[in-house]
Amino acid sequence: MPRRLASVLLITVLMVGIFAVVGAGASRADPPPATPPGRCCQAIAFVPTGGFGGGLPTAPWTVMYGGQNEGTLPQPTVYNDTWAGIWPTTGWQLQCDPCTGIPGLRSTRMVYYPVSNQVVLYGGDTQAGADDSSPNAHNILYAFDENLWTNKTPTTPDRPPALESVGIEFYPYYQTTSQRVDKVIMFGGNQNGGTPYGGTWNLVVDNPGGGTPSYHWEEIKNDTQYQTNCPSSSYGYPDPRGAPGLAFDGKELVLFGGRGQFGTLNDTWYLVLNGTNLCWQRKLGVSRPDPDRAKFRMAFHPFTSTEPYSGEIVLFGGDRGGQTPLLNDTWFFTPTAGWFPCDNADANHPCTPGGTSSPPSKRCCVGLTFGDNLGGTPDGQMVLFGGQTGPSSDSGSFNGETWRWRRSLPNQGWSCLVTCPP
Repeated sequence: MPRRLASVLLITVLMVGIFAVVGAGASRADPPPATPPGRCCQAIAFVPTGGFGGGLPTAPWTVMYGGQNEGTLPQPTVYNDTWAGIWPTTGWQLQCDPCTGIPGLRSTRMVYYPVSNQVVLYGGDTQAGADDSSPNAHNILYAFDENLWTNKTPTTPDRPPALESVGIEFYPYYQTTSQRVDKVIMFGGNQNGGTPYGGTWNLVVDNPGGGTPSYHWEEIKNDTQYQTNCPSSSYGYPDPRGAPGLAFDGKELVLFGGRGQFGTLNDTWYLVLNGTNLCWQRKLGVSRPDPDRAKFRMAFHPFTSTEPYSGEIVLFGGDRGGQTPLLNDTWFFTPTAGWFPCDNADANHPCTPGGTSSPPSKRCCVGLTFGDNLGGTPDGQMVLFGGQTGPSSDSGSFNGETWRWRRSLPNQGWSCLVTCPP
């Protein structure tokens, strides 16, 4: 692998970008030149310093694409725009609207893939609708670098079906003590009609050594070969589900929740290495976010810049179903502690409703990702945008707020950056 890509890869595993603190101590960013319209169900990803070969400015970027507002008139809006932001300095900057090479999509997901130096996006729906319904689910793989979207769908028949609301994440692990393997893993989603899907796929870069990237999919099938490689005495396979959470925790890939055939779920799974095979293993004996939920978002917040990596997964909000479905609780996950709530149990996790670190209001379907590394680990921040806060018929239910989560002072906990509530 070329030295430049290897360097970008190392940075991206951590999702850490170092840049000088500008305006530290301010609770809000300077007014950006533009602000994304309110929306839910968008895709969001972190691109580290030097990503895209420096085509964007060298500071780390939060990149956001698509989403929807079902309440706009005369018809619902499915967005076909791309935004990039640096917090708390430059704010959001519009990259393209409409974007060429890709249709407007909602309920889609994307992640930065350092092996190809591109953001990869899969699935979604071109028609407005609930984040667990799929009248027109998509089966196209797209890639973004700098300002250009391109269709990267493989021509081989072995590929995922049309899906929306998948889980997708970059997963680095060691095949041996000296051989690291870097993969993008995708699990679950909703098929046309909202039927939960239960397949696991690995997105492989065909030419990691350079050139124009191309890709192919490899499925981790729940078949007799899987059951041989991953015996039921120690392993299993998650039930089909749409809108799950999927995030790296510094050691393994963690799957949580989603909506299954009979309702919302709150089980936790690891994708782990057994010999040379990747196997799903249910995480038992730990607390779990309560209540069950789907349509939440979770992402990894790294604390270290060298291996062994450490950090925590941050989870926010979601939809539990029923008469009062929306949530605004914050949960964290580490390999040693499992899940624990943001209930002010320690100084690094302040969440006081109505206090100086009040969380965002109840909502589902937000965008959430690591934002940057203000002032050095573990002082980085998570960036949250938008979400749905009320009935889909009301355009005001589709939020345009930008929030950040910080573990350390100043501005510890949740604080609003742009388009803030009164």
